[in-house]
Amino acid sequence: MAGAKEPIRLRKRKMPTGNTSLYLDIYINGRRTYEYLKMYLIPEKSKADREANRQTLQLAEAIKSKRIIELQNDVSEGLRPETVLRIRNLSGFAFDLAVEEVCRLIKRVRDENHIADQEATARKIRQQLHNLHEDRKSRFDPFTYHGKRISAYCNPDWIEQVAVIVESEIYHEQGANNGRAYTNVKMVYDDIKIDFYHRINA
Repeated sequence: MAGAKEPIRLRKRKMPTGNTSLYLDIYINGRRTYEYLKMYLIPEKSKADREANRQTLQLAEAIKSKRIIELQNDVSEGLRPETVLRIRNLSGFAFDLAVEEVCRLIKRVRDENHIADQEATARKIRQQLHNLHEDRKSRFDPFTYHGKRISAYCNPDWIEQVAVIVESEIYHEQGANNGRAYTNVKMVYDDIKIDFYHRINA
């Protein structure tokens, strides 16, 4: 219909650093939510900067288009849009929070100075990751997708995936490196997030 507004718009927000943050402004059925893309435009001081910003904007627009298509598909299946957005926002927040929690776990276990007993350390790591996994499922329990609790789409194999990364960081031959740990933990949770969405949409 001519003049119809897009339900999802790409917005910009100036940051104190001078960079510009890109995010999606989602407004459906009187409900507004935001998805922060963790993508930034930089001050354009050179041709290379302009090209980098052009590519960043192009990627952000592609993500926006993908979200609109996903929303349209969910609506065509009879799922209320606000439920779709709630699930996406909740799960995204939960997995992002898990990255921070696991990074703190790595530091805490390393600092306790009992890591020489690798078997006991491995059991402790897996127990704490199991607790995090169950806590995340409890956060998902109130929400359903196609009549099924979304907690049912969580895969217990994720615990072992994360445990391997935690152990590799604790016993890394180059010692502690918080930046490296964060990068590796985030990478495994990016894989987990993809697996979660694949399970939901299977």
